[in-house]
Amino acid sequence: MVVVQGDGLRPSRREIGLGVCLAVLVALAGARSFDGLLPTLVFAAPALVLAVVTPTLWRVDVVEHRLPDALVGPVLAVGAAAVAVQPERLPALLAVVAVLVVPLIVAALIGGMRLGDVKLSLGFALALAAGECQTALAVESAVRLGVIALLVGGGVAIAEVVRRGWRRSIPFGPALLVGFWTEAVVVGP
Repeated sequence: MVVVQGDGLRPSRREIGLGVCLAVLVALAGARSFDGLLPTLVFAAPALVLAVVTPTLWRVDVVEHRLPDALVGPVLAVGAAAVAVQPERLPALLAVVAVLVVPLIVAALIGGMRLGDVKLSLGFALALAAGECQTALAVESAVRLGVIALLVGGGVAIAEVVRRGWRRSIPFGPALLVGFWTEAVVVGP
């Protein structure tokens, strides 16, 4: 059972531990992908911030059906800074936004998605663009992330409908997080 204390943003010890584990995985993935410390840090910075906030984002979205700006904002800020220090990554960012974020904006406009999911996907776009040198590879990563998220979210939705009927909305943030971490850690940069 998940217990939400106060505003629900204070991470539990378990969430902190999970965040640290994800951060270590990101650091190891970055270390094997690049030569030198600076490129590794620039690549890993957005993913490291995501690693720290992922467990709390997951819990808050499942319990409260929201992705708080206090958790998503740092991901956006660090991701924007990582892309800003690498202006050659801007085409990759624009392409990933077109593939990953714009469809979620459309879904939000027609009522099938919340803006927290859109903001989180923008954080993923920034992380993918910061980590991929080639636009085509960044777009490929974004497509895989989206497909994984749709499969996971769709599977959860079907299970929920079978179990309880069509009574409530399903949080999509956890499915997006599964898509991102599958792409970042399993498939790799």
